[in-house]
Formats: sequence, structure tokens, C-alpha cells
Amino acid sequence: MSVDIAIVGTGTIGQFMGSVLADIDGATVVTGIDPDEGAREKFRSLVGATTYASCADWRASDPEVDGLIVASPHQLHYEHAEHAVELGCDLLVEKPMVVDPREADELLRRAEAAGVDVLVGYQRRFAPSYRELKEAVESELGDLRMVSATVGQGWLELNEGAWRTDRTLANGGMLFDTGAHLLETLFWTTGVTAEKVAAVADRSGTAVDVNASLSVVFRSDGRRVVGNVGICGESTDYHPDETITLWGTDGRITYRTDPRREEAVDWFRLVTGDSSFREFTFDDTDYRDHTLSKLRNFVETIRGNEEPEVSGEFARRLVRFRHAARRAWREETTVEVPGRDPT
Repeated sequence: MSVDIAIVGTGTIGQFMGSVLADIDGATVVTGIDPDEGAREKFRSLVGATTYASCADWRASDPEVDGLIVASPHQLHYEHAEHAVELGCDLLVEKPMVVDPREADELLRRAEAAGVDVLVGYQRRFAPSYRELKEAVESELGDLRMVSATVGQGWLELNEGAWRTDRTLANGGMLFDTGAHLLETLFWTTGVTAEKVAAVADRSGTAVDVNASLSVVFRSDGRRVVGNVGICGESTDYHPDETITLWGTDGRITYRTDPRREEAVDWFRLVTGDSSFREFTFDDTDYRDHTLSKLRNFVETIRGNEEPEVSGEFARRLVRFRHAARRAWREETTVEVPGRDPT
């Protein structure tokens, strides 16, 4: 089955995904939509697709597509994702899916009614290191008791003056961007749900959050689990420096990007109750490979051969959590996270 795909947002990510889709048999990018003429021109040269300056212009052409990818600025995700529902085609929307829980609820309600599958573009789900980490948590850690997760990146320097630090386009900052990947990894590998969160954040002179510290009460198999999350957007390197530590009744796991290597390498250590340990190192951290796997899952979902690896239902939990965290630091209080049970 051939699959025709349109991409809303032909900037860096849209261009990259358009080029990667060329490696999937039977998948064709037929359209790109973006108001920026330079982005459209580069997209045309890379992908060879027809482009439009607006979704209105595109819809006026009476399009027929099998899938829609939304890779526009975060604040615009919901209005762009609506086109998939209206056209009845499956949807891959980049993280963080949407920025408001009400948007998430409405999008998923309408998508279900229209028979549209919603996938969310957390490509790290496909990394061997995270899959191995999840397996170790499930088979070796015992009952989870505490979690700690941090990520640092030179995010502010990288994005100063760009849409990611413009509140009208991004809505949120580091927590909604690189921090969203950290949260997705934490929630997925451990299977936790969030019950309540307290938080502080700093904008560092911008309109969005740059640095944040969260104290969280999680639940794991009905048990209370305490945890903390730290996000720093003023680190000294473009490449994220990430650490996750998990304490369980049978062992401890420490995961991080390997500090001993210059190239991107994932590493984690499992220490069991008798103080013996095993170390795992993963050189296969190629962003392109993970993106290819993400897009292949989208294409095969359209064909009816696979289920979504990262569903809209899962992503909605993260939307609710981020929204609660933002309320917590604005109101300087502890906020309950609604709908904490997986749906």
C-alpha cells in the first residue's frame, strides 16, 4: 500500500523527517505547509513536494492524503492537528503533542470519533538503551521506591531569538522541549503515574521557562513513590547531559549519557541487592535511526500493520503533568495532577 503524507511545518524538523521518509518503501511526502518562504523553498529542494503558505491554501486544493505530520511550533499543534481529524487521515504530531490538557482531551475525543490514530513523535522510545532500561526496571529493580531525573542543555543559547523562546509560538520553554523527552523516558521506562507536583522555575530574562526543579509524588502499582526532576536550559553544551537514577527494593539503576566519551553514548549501571553490578553501554544512539523507526511505525500504523508505539493517550498524561507543574510554580503551591491513571 502506497502512503501519501503531508507535513505541516517545513523548518528543520519537517525537512529532516521529509528526507528520512524517502527511505521507507511506498511512503511519499506529497505536501509541505509553512508560512516561511525560505523554509518552503528548502523543503521543496530536499523532498520534491508541492508546498503551500498556509493550511487554508492547502485545504482549498482538496487534498487526499493518508497521513499528516505536524512539526510546527508547539502553540500551533492543536489547530494544525485538527486538519487530520477533518480529513480522516492518521496523525503524527511532534512532542509535546499539544500544550493544554483541554486541547489534548478535545483532539483525542474527535480523533476517536473520526477513526483517526494519533501518534506522538517521541523518537527516543525507539532507542535500544531506553528499551533495555525499561526491561531492567521491570525484571531487576523490584518495587520502585524513589526516582531522580535531570537534564541539562545549552538550550537558551541555542534558541535565543527563535520561536522556542517566543511564548506566543512555543507556549512553554525547556520543560516543553528537551525536558519533554526526559519526562517521556521517565514515565515510560518506570510505568509511574503522577499524583501531585510542586515546582519552582526561572525564565532567565525570557518569556518562557528555562530552568525548573520539580518535586513529585508518583504512583507505581498503587504504591507511593517520591521523586524529583531537574531541568536546566543554561548548560554549556548543545548535547543534553541526562541522568536518571531509580531506587527499588531489589536494586538501583543509574542511567546517563556516558561522561567518559566524546561521542553520543548511552550508559547505565544496575546494582543489585548483593552489591554486584552490571554495566550496559550503547553506541547505537543515532538520531536518524530513531527517527526512521518512528516514521516507519507511523507508516505501518496507517497501513494497519502496527499499533502506535507512542499513543496520544500516553502523551496526554505528560500534557497534564506539565500543565500541573506550571500551575505549581506560578501559584507557589502543590498541585494535584488530574487523570493520573493510564487511559
